[in-house]
Amino acid sequence: MLKDLKLSATNSTPEVLFSPKSGTFQIKGRSYPENVLSFFQPVIDWLAEYIKEPNDITEFDFYLEYFNSSSARLFVEIIIQLEEIIKTGKKVYVKWYYNSNDKLMKERGEEIKNVVYLPFEVVENNIS
Repeated sequence: MLKDLKLSATNSTPEVLFSPKSGTFQIKGRSYPENVLSFFQPVIDWLAEYIKEPNDITEFDFYLEYFNSSSARLFVEIIIQLEEIIKTGKKVYVKWYYNSNDKLMKERGEEIKNVVYLPFEVVENNIS
C-alpha cells in the first residue's frame, strides 16, 4: 500500500494529508505558494501512483480559506487526475467546503464543479 503523504501548512501553502489506509484525502488552508508547481508536484506524483491501485471509494475534501489563480489550476488538474479512478470502476467523491460567510469560496467551488466530470459537492461548513 502507498505510504501516506503529509505536507504541513505554512503561511502560503495548504496542509496536505492523503492516507489511503484511513481513507483521508484532504487539502486544507491557504494556497498561494511562490512556485505552485514545485509545491504541488509531490501531490501530483503521489496521486499518479494512487490511481494505479485506488481504494474502492475515494472521498477527497478541500477545506480552503484562500487560493490564488495558479493554485486553482492545480486543483483542477488534481481533480482531473481523480477522474481517472472512475475509469477503473471505483468511486470518487469530491467535497469543497466553504465558510458560510465566504461567498467567493462558494463561487470558486461552483466554478470547478462545472468543469469536472465526477461527483462534486459544494458544502457549507464553518471550518477553521
